[in-house]
Amino acid sequence: MPGYRDHWKERLGMVSFRLNEAPVWLHAVSVGEVRAAEPLVRAIQQRWPDVPLVVTTTSPTGRATVQQLFGDALYCAYLPLDLPGAVRRFVQNLNPRIALILETEIWPNLFARLDRQNVPLLLVNARLSLKSLNGYRKFPALITPAIDSVTRIAARSEQDAEHFRELGADNRQLLVSGDLKLDCDSPADTDTRIRVLRSRIGERPVWVAGSTHAGEESMLLEAHRRVLQQHPDLLLVMAPRHPERSPQLVNLCRHAGLHYGLFSGPESVGGSVQVLIVDVVGELVFLYGVALVAFIGGSLVERGGHNPVEAAVAGAALASGPAYSNFMAIYQALTAAGAVKLVDGTAELAAFVVRCLDNPGYRRQLVEASLKVVNENRGAVARTMVLLEEVIPPAAP
Repeated sequence: MPGYRDHWKERLGMVSFRLNEAPVWLHAVSVGEVRAAEPLVRAIQQRWPDVPLVVTTTSPTGRATVQQLFGDALYCAYLPLDLPGAVRRFVQNLNPRIALILETEIWPNLFARLDRQNVPLLLVNARLSLKSLNGYRKFPALITPAIDSVTRIAARSEQDAEHFRELGADNRQLLVSGDLKLDCDSPADTDTRIRVLRSRIGERPVWVAGSTHAGEESMLLEAHRRVLQQHPDLLLVMAPRHPERSPQLVNLCRHAGLHYGLFSGPESVGGSVQVLIVDVVGELVFLYGVALVAFIGGSLVERGGHNPVEAAVAGAALASGPAYSNFMAIYQALTAAGAVKLVDGTAELAAFVVRCLDNPGYRRQLVEASLKVVNENRGAVARTMVLLEEVIPPAAP
């Protein structure tokens, strides 16, 4: 893919910038992790405004999201390949005062190099699914030293912490900090961006299928076809997890006999457009703001689901398939509060969308319940910052 070929030297550990002092370094693999890291990045910038901050990603969409969110306020690069020479060059060139690795990213060579150079290493918003745990267990000679080299592990939930214990972490390393995603607020320009979107879409009702994957998109389009029988002016906004897959969605729409438009296309979305395909990065958070219903993708296929918090904060009624293992804690809280509709296929999803359109009171109850869950579970950024204050070397101001 062309995006992966850009900045290829960084994959070998050769960063394109030079810093006069040791930076704080944070790694967030792709779009979801970058957005989860945003409130933590802002807090670090506020606490240590004169210390350089470097954010690395693995994917081109992750890098684009960093640049969109933070502009020139920090340095951005790709994480090098986990090869001895590449990580040696990267760590020596960067010389970080502390390394923060988000979620499930365990790189044996990188961790060993950081340990060798006495760089404190924190796993932040750390999650470890049972599947990942079982996978790592197959390579104890690599993973055990990697876990031993970690200074502290700020786990999202007690279940994640227990999985790290089973991988060899001890209680002195572990802290249950909560999920950073729950501390994410709407972007400052949200109201303006929503007004612009409304001027494009008009006043027709909208539902959004966000972060979708192959295998579930045909089901989503069939659900939309069913809802259109009762609500012919309804617009489905479909945002694939990877926008470069948009041509595949175009073919699915054609096969389903649905009129489609591309988000990058003409300014207005005419009434003949039944499905708007989001073929750009960075718009989903604003599109949730015009949605009556938001289906969170990766959950009707075995991809573990995606983050529902942005949609909840934006005021959309939440729906998800049953495969949400990557976000188990928040979905358990939402389910217990009656704040999300779990659907097992096309018919259930279509019925839920119709019910939300026909019954505003029911939809409002779901939205209020999900916001309550989010607000009651905030605080991960503050707990993580306390940990940074304890661990970050004294050289930081």
